[in-house]
Amino acid sequence: MNQKKITKILEKNLIAHVNQIAPKHNIKDVYLYATTPPGKLFRPLLMVATAQDFSPTSTDSGLGLGLSTNASLAYLASAVEMHHAYSLVHDDLPSMDNDDFRRGKPSTHKAFSEWEAILVGDGLLNGSYALISKASNNVSMILKIFAWALGPKGLIQGQVIDLSNDMRENFSNLIKAHELKTARLIQVSLLLGFFSLEKPRLSMSKYRSSINLAKIGKNIGIAFQLIDDLTELTEELNEHEALINPWINFTHEAEITLTSELKKYSTNIAFMNLGNVNKVITSYLFKMSEKIKTGRDKINQNITKNKTTIFDLEPIISLLDSIASNNNLF
Repeated sequence: MNQKKITKILEKNLIAHVNQIAPKHNIKDVYLYATTPPGKLFRPLLMVATAQDFSPTSTDSGLGLGLSTNASLAYLASAVEMHHAYSLVHDDLPSMDNDDFRRGKPSTHKAFSEWEAILVGDGLLNGSYALISKASNNVSMILKIFAWALGPKGLIQGQVIDLSNDMRENFSNLIKAHELKTARLIQVSLLLGFFSLEKPRLSMSKYRSSINLAKIGKNIGIAFQLIDDLTELTEELNEHEALINPWINFTHEAEITLTSELKKYSTNIAFMNLGNVNKVITSYLFKMSEKIKTGRDKINQNITKNKTTIFDLEPIISLLDSIASNNNLF
């Protein structure tokens, strides 16, 4: 899988699709600001990788799956990224996480206004469903998955747990928030990649394949957020971040859970023989491992402010490096 080439195609498609759903009004500038540049495009890449792994006719470039702007898979990839962007725009609002910066530039509500950020977030949320309606295969199933994962009992409830006192009460609530806010979008990416195909190549039943993909999405989603929380500690934290960061408040539990989820991921990805999905994930793990190594002193400084012992990062770094080095085993 040529990630760089596919990322460029996905970004071009996203811009085209945002232009499709946005009105002919200067508010379109806010839509484009909120969605570009789109960062790593981790979730759309996972979707394409899943489709490649299950497609009997896929090519290494991914173009054999159909990534032209009006292709079904392209619409679904943009739908996931658009929905992700909406969640970030709303997440940054003063009434929520109150973040002034996102991806190295001012948050949407800081660059424009709060009311514009709220309405553009609403527009991106609805626009994601508009793009799904353009898909060719299994649209009903895809809509069910999307609404289940990202609706009132999914991503939105994860945000409720995050912003309420529930997340700070115990580690179980914190992990539940991570599962709903982060893992659900990753599960959606894997499942939509699978159901985007009319006749996916199967080594097991379609039902069993989808269940196993959901498990992988949960494993890597929780691990993804815990790793992200850890790398946040390489910088100064605001008050909200310090209150909810698991590595400050539940250091031992966070380490055990991250280790467990990464090991489950390794087992499940090998069982499914998903080489392209694994390459996307291990590429991410390698980058995060390097970031943790570079910022280990600041991480320990943040963790040990109210503790007497230095936290040993080596087991986590070794595990990340071990999994990241296995990207060519499929």
